[in-house]
Amino acid sequence: MWIETQDGNLVNLNMVCGLGIYRDYKDTFKLIAILPVACGYEGEFGSDEIIIHKGTEEECKTVLEEIKKLLDKEGFMLKL
Repeated sequence: MWIETQDGNLVNLNMVCGLGIYRDYKDTFKLIAILPVACGYEGEFGSDEIIIHKGTEEECKTVLEEIKKLLDKEGFMLKL
């Protein structure tokens, strides 16, 4: 299943190892998808990840809940 990130990139959720909300030193919250190293994508946090959404903590939580609903609908399980 593919989802579109805030900046228009596509992420295949079948390849995602985990999802998480990260707060940087500027107090910007980022919802990130963590990918296996084998994907070959080098992200800014030192691991293989893609930023799905940047914004407030509440915005990131809302987007994460929407992703969970999509996954539940498709029969995948995401534990929050």
